[in-house]
Amino acid sequence: MTGKVLEALCALLVIVVYSAVMFVPTYVAFYRRHEHRLAIGIVNFLLGWTGIGWAGTMVWALTEETFHPLVAGTQIGPQPDPTPGTGD
Repeated sequence: MTGKVLEALCALLVIVVYSAVMFVPTYVAFYRRHEHRLAIGIVNFLLGWTGIGWAGTMVWALTEETFHPLVAGTQIGPQPDPTPGTGD
């Protein structure tokens, strides 16, 4: 009896670890606030189980997006302090 419970717990652990590794590109895209993070998440969900789908979404999530520097909230990394008197 305890052997089957232990086997089921091991299977559950494998599924949880696999899911965490499979969705790394989605985590990276959301962490980096990628412009296409939702699309990356959808493609990763649908094709991430294939090695090519996972690698493709990982490369996509790591590509640098070009934003206009004056659009608030589009910079990755530390944000500069707003200048006084500009209303920011």
